[in-house]
Amino acid sequence: EVRILTALEGETTIRFEVSDNGSGMSDSVKAKLFSSFFSTKGAKGTGLGLLVTRKLIEEHHGSIDVVSNLNQGTTFIMKLSFKPKEDHA
Repeated sequence: EVRILTALEGETTIRFEVSDNGSGMSDSVKAKLFSSFFSTKGAKGTGLGLLVTRKLIEEHHGSIDVVSNLNQGTTFIMKLSFKPKEDHA
């Protein structure tokens, strides 16, 4: 099961959460998660996906965090700032 949540935090930050009920991650996997060429997928992964994702989010002055425990699933939390649209009424 995958859940996606979006919410406003204050007036200029949007929070995205992507959660699953999978097998979760150990502390050692979490410590390497955003490293280049680290993958738990063996030959099927390049180990660049989360590294690139984090770089893109940070270049837009945002953040990405992960909460995960073995056998309890994982949640990625991304926060991005935005400029509210001005009212032209």
